[in-house]
Amino acid sequence: MKVVDNESYLKEMLFLLQENRQIAIPVSGNSMTPFLCGGRDFVMLRKCEKNELRTGDIVLYQRIQGQFVLHRIQKIRGQNFYAIGDAQSVAEGPISVERIGGKVYGIQRKGRWLGHRNFFDWFFKKIWIHVIPLRRHILIIWNRIHFCLAFCFQKCGKQI
Repeated sequence: MKVVDNESYLKEMLFLLQENRQIAIPVSGNSMTPFLCGGRDFVMLRKCEKNELRTGDIVLYQRIQGQFVLHRIQKIRGQNFYAIGDAQSVAEGPISVERIGGKVYGIQRKGRWLGHRNFFDWFFKKIWIHVIPLRRHILIIWNRIHFCLAFCFQKCGKQI
């Protein structure tokens, strides 16, 4: 088995996207939690045109420094985009459309593909994107509740 670094792997994936192929890649990192989790989720990406991109869409783009990022579009200003991770409180941009490699069209969680018409997709696309100043506080509460539930379920012998 050949091991490749993340940057080389994603450059090859961008090449496939430019050939109008769909690709599935694993999520890594924590910037999109709690919606997407590294080590648990995969995303299906396709090439997209500027007129297909909307606020709330998740896109794969390359930063000027070269890193690849999977974040949600927070706002569109003319030809530029501003993106933010679901676990973040500061957007980055402007991001030119040329730096956007693809748009997420599907999410696989625990081996099952989720449709776009689920509550969590709607919530993060339509609500979460507009509560950026409150995210830090909401996530603190969420993490405490999740920890308590995990502890309780562990005592019962079940998993969340």
